[in-house]
Amino acid sequence: MRINTKMEVRLDELLSSLSLALDLAENKSLDHSRRTSYISFRIADKLKVSQKIKENVYYASFLHDIGISNMPNQNSLEEIHSDLNLKKVHSDIGYKIVKNLPFDNDMSKYILYHHENYDGSGPNFIAKDDIPIGAQIIALGDYFEIAHKRKDISNKEKARMKNLIKSNKNKKFNPEIADALLELMDTDKFWLDLSINLNHEILNLITPEKVKVITMKELGQIAKAFAVIIDGKSKFTHLHSDGLADNVYMMSKYIGYDKQKSVKMKIAGYLHDIGKLAVPNKILDKPGKLTSEEFNIIKTHPYWTKLILSQVKSFRHDIAQWAGNHHEKLNGQGYPEKLRGNEITEEDQIVGICDIYQALIEDRPYRKGLEKLKALNIIKGIVDSGGFDKKIYELFKEAI
Repeated sequence: MRINTKMEVRLDELLSSLSLALDLAENKSLDHSRRTSYISFRIADKLKVSQKIKENVYYASFLHDIGISNMPNQNSLEEIHSDLNLKKVHSDIGYKIVKNLPFDNDMSKYILYHHENYDGSGPNFIAKDDIPIGAQIIALGDYFEIAHKRKDISNKEKARMKNLIKSNKNKKFNPEIADALLELMDTDKFWLDLSINLNHEILNLITPEKVKVITMKELGQIAKAFAVIIDGKSKFTHLHSDGLADNVYMMSKYIGYDKQKSVKMKIAGYLHDIGKLAVPNKILDKPGKLTSEEFNIIKTHPYWTKLILSQVKSFRHDIAQWAGNHHEKLNGQGYPEKLRGNEITEEDQIVGICDIYQALIEDRPYRKGLEKLKALNIIKGIVDSGGFDKKIYELFKEAI
């Protein structure tokens, strides 16, 4: 398989796809972050702010609730947005995550202050011009998206939302920013765009003119950060994706993949379980055997992984496949697609073997982690039943 020496990853596609994973994790309606990004960008454009602010508002909106994923309790979206302390907690966590990523510093500040109120009654008690304008814009976009009854474009709903915005001018919202949104609300297009669930076609129409492309190093930093969020879902998997990614990378180098491909394999390792953000913690942390229905829910996670990562065009033919196929088996006994034989690549199998190995050597609610040789013997049993290619297994055994 020929690997390009360069890989272009569009930042808007990556953050949009990762926002879908965050929305799955946060007990929210799908596309909350994407819709917030759309509304906030339209407001920023209407206000004619600088190109830098407009771009940062667009990108930061995708990640504005990233801190919810690492909160200890799984509160509902409504609870989080109605409690001053919960607003502060997830904004602080989000700020700490994003400030260490390869983004403009203003993005993390927008996330830190996106729940501040114009009159100073927000979680950090700062007011007016002390709140970055980008944060003020996202705050209004976020508020509107939560308050609006989706797909309802009746005159009654339009009037209700206008009254909400007007009644909060000079309180929650900067009056100039509120007026910009009210102007947008006078257009049919604004409501129609929201009513069709903001598919990619709508988002692509508003993407900043200068699309940002990130480097492989930056992609690795972002993927590693999301691995921490993914593994943080359960106390029993807090290092799973990180350990798996290291083994996948080691295996890739051992069998002779070039540096570019080995790094892409490592990224697939970091993100292979991103679909688990959709699985409730009560299932992930269950100390006993799962019921058949609970296992059915667990089995959805590679489906979500492939769907989420396939939103990034440059991932569709490699990273999304390698990550999304990690539970498939050569004998057709895997899931969720029951692929078999040559439908499953060498790369898929490497991620799959590393996933099983990593899971076996880790502690779980129902058992202690196994020793290396015992874990390898269990994988050998899967090989003998036709699940993995024997040669790939032997190479993994040598490498490990």
